[in-house]
Amino acid sequence: MADKIIQPVMTSKLDTIAELIRQYIDLKAPISEEMRMASRLACHLGDSMPSAGLTDDDLVIAGLAYHAVIQGQACHIFESRKPAKKLTASFIGDEKSETTPIVLRDSLDSLPMVYLRRMDTLEARLADKLRALAQPRELAWSLSEIKNSLPKEILSNERQLAAVQKLSQSRLVIVTGGPGTGKTFLLSSLLDVAVKHGGIKKDNIKLAAPTGRAARRMGESLRQPWKVDYDQDTGMAKGDAVQPQTIHSLLRQDDAMDDLELLVVDEASMVDLMLFDKLIERITRDGSRCSLVLIGDANQLPSVEVGSVLLDLCEAKALAGVKETLMGSQRSKVNPAIMEDAGLVMAEAPTAELVQGVGILDSDDAIKNLVSLVCEEGPHFDKVRDYCLKEKEVFQRDVDPALIGSFAAIKAAAESGEPAKALAMSDSVRVLCSQLRGPLGSETISRLVADRLGIRVSTTSAGCGALLMITRNHRSTGLANGDVGVVARSAPGSNEVLVYFKDRPRGYALSELPEFIPAFATTIHKSQGSEYALSVAVLSEVERKGFLNKQLVYTAITRARYDYKVFASKAGVFETACKTPVLRASGLAARLR
Repeated sequence: MADKIIQPVMTSKLDTIAELIRQYIDLKAPISEEMRMASRLACHLGDSMPSAGLTDDDLVIAGLAYHAVIQGQACHIFESRKPAKKLTASFIGDEKSETTPIVLRDSLDSLPMVYLRRMDTLEARLADKLRALAQPRELAWSLSEIKNSLPKEILSNERQLAAVQKLSQSRLVIVTGGPGTGKTFLLSSLLDVAVKHGGIKKDNIKLAAPTGRAARRMGESLRQPWKVDYDQDTGMAKGDAVQPQTIHSLLRQDDAMDDLELLVVDEASMVDLMLFDKLIERITRDGSRCSLVLIGDANQLPSVEVGSVLLDLCEAKALAGVKETLMGSQRSKVNPAIMEDAGLVMAEAPTAELVQGVGILDSDDAIKNLVSLVCEEGPHFDKVRDYCLKEKEVFQRDVDPALIGSFAAIKAAAESGEPAKALAMSDSVRVLCSQLRGPLGSETISRLVADRLGIRVSTTSAGCGALLMITRNHRSTGLANGDVGVVARSAPGSNEVLVYFKDRPRGYALSELPEFIPAFATTIHKSQGSEYALSVAVLSEVERKGFLNKQLVYTAITRARYDYKVFASKAGVFETACKTPVLRASGLAARLR
């Protein structure tokens, strides 16, 4: 009987705190599951640390700190509505307190903030270590000697040359820039300089990235002698090449950083706050002289976990001297619209022409037309092939317009027993969705494409022409989370159907693979670090505030090598996304003033 009396009271309290959290965050939005979860955590904290005179104001402050982390933010910043002046809870303290689970800070940047203790401590520790890393080297490397060994492409590029100079003078260098600005080309020269002029041993260099796919792409994109030639049976680097690895695998090795002199992290925008903290902790131990180079595009989506590390570091005044932003994307010489439109999105100034070009998926027929667009050949693929030919002529690159085609063309090559051709065509087109699930989520679109092509795909089987994405790293095959393969006949007329992946000499039976999902469509988050001849973005309206944002749109557009298209669930969704910055409250940049 007592339980029946107490339960409504508890539920009422949870609802009250959730409603107060909503009022602080967004008066126009309904109470979300994240708000309810934050309310439960705050009330649990209140029960575990009872205080005389505990009020709803105390609980909502704790709830806002929990809600921030649930949403991927380091803290909650009080903007339009300030916290209550009188707080009595024993679990709330200020920056000087050392034990309270909740920290309510005086303004770091003119606005008060509330943190979970762990997040506050982590940010403060990171700021101190990064400030120390950014100090000038005790003995700078000789710039005159360095210039004599640099390729003409670096010498003629003021910003790339400046990045080299920064590495010669500081143990921390941050290189950011959009696709095609030469980040990977520059990295090869930075590695050369570190060994030839910095006295750094090749064996004491580590290359890392947030995901296995990004790590592999990093190794493949470098120039000789740093380019990684992978053993096609084991997936491991041949010879003495420095093989890029995931940050997680690097951290799992107890002695991996004992003698480390240089660590390079690519796709740094995808690194979350806690992972970055672990990494910095390891390379700044007593006696370490390790240098750190961070490379990424600060305009891309931040990590799916807590924080927006690269963006914070790029905005930090104390690190301005070690940051270099590369400009002038080579893609602009092939199809200027990609980077021009991406720039307009980031400037929150999409033109009327750009908005009018967005397709609206507000009916079954509209969705069927989207599926037809990517499944069938048409003028849009002719246009993409023309851009490919232009790149071939302008940059003298080994690209083949004939290897660009629709999903139907990929299926035709797979069914005819041409796995190499099907694989070469596999990045011709991809649908990039803002959501995983739902009517316009990547799972649904992949299923609709498979149905249109007549390809069966399940968790254990897949027909010829199916694109499959590996969803976890697999040691025995060397396949990484995010690797995409194509199902194809092993030879013309053969009944043997295998799954083929790039840089692998043989196909794999489906039974050899770890978990996989169909990959005709993927989420925009998953697409980071990849590029496709034609990217097709699909934006779905959601209730969650800030989920659709300009960084999401920018990331989708810049996955295109030659051309892109954007669709939205209804009119106005694209424009709203373009005017919404990513919501990642943080005090890291302010601590690095």
